[in-house]
Amino acid sequence: MVKMTIDNKVIEIPEGTTILEAAEKAHISIPTLCYHEDLKPIGSCRLCTVEVNHNGKSGIVTACNYPAADGMTVTTNSEKVINLRKMAVELLLAQCPQSETIKQLAHRLGVEKARFEVKTQDCILCQRCFKACHEVVGADAIEFTTKGPDVGIDEAFIGINKDKCIGCGSCTYVCPTAAVKLTDAGSKRILTLTSPKRQKLEFTLKQCKKCGFYWAPEKQLAFICKTTGQPAEIFDLCPDCRD
Repeated sequence: MVKMTIDNKVIEIPEGTTILEAAEKAHISIPTLCYHEDLKPIGSCRLCTVEVNHNGKSGIVTACNYPAADGMTVTTNSEKVINLRKMAVELLLAQCPQSETIKQLAHRLGVEKARFEVKTQDCILCQRCFKACHEVVGADAIEFTTKGPDVGIDEAFIGINKDKCIGCGSCTYVCPTAAVKLTDAGSKRILTLTSPKRQKLEFTLKQCKKCGFYWAPEKQLAFICKTTGQPAEIFDLCPDCRD
């Protein structure tokens, strides 16, 4: 077990616990946006910044992916931490001014408006969709392209490989700003990436042979059969009719 202090509260947690997880155990709230409990944390949004003092050294780290250590002291609400979080949310607000999630975070931190050039997009490059597609689904259909002279683009962006995408919608479930949207209408599913590069993908839904309900993309079911070895016939009926 690891014994540490966070905002003057002494707690014990298992070794390998992150600072964010330790804070949750101590009922201390730390704002997050890119973090999702089912995905590996990367700290890209910087909102979970905290101040750490350990072995005589102090510094600023992201709580979601920094491991707690024995004897560590963490401060989650110092003036330095709050100012860094405000700067992070200002940048996000400038990038996605219409996002309700970001506006709520800004209000929570007392940020009324961004001092930076305002853009009109939804994607904040948190990489949740990319990680869910790779780590959970295994389709590897979400592509994260970084900026730089070697790739010939000015800004990083998220894209969907239409040949690999199976239309499962996992990306829409984990996206914190609704940059990826999913709509089912009749026998079709429409998956739309709104920004920074707009994409629209269409999938045919499987129809239940018993009730006639269109319930899942045929491409997704084929992917499941291929990866699990299940026969295609098991998907002739929707989940309700199979029960």
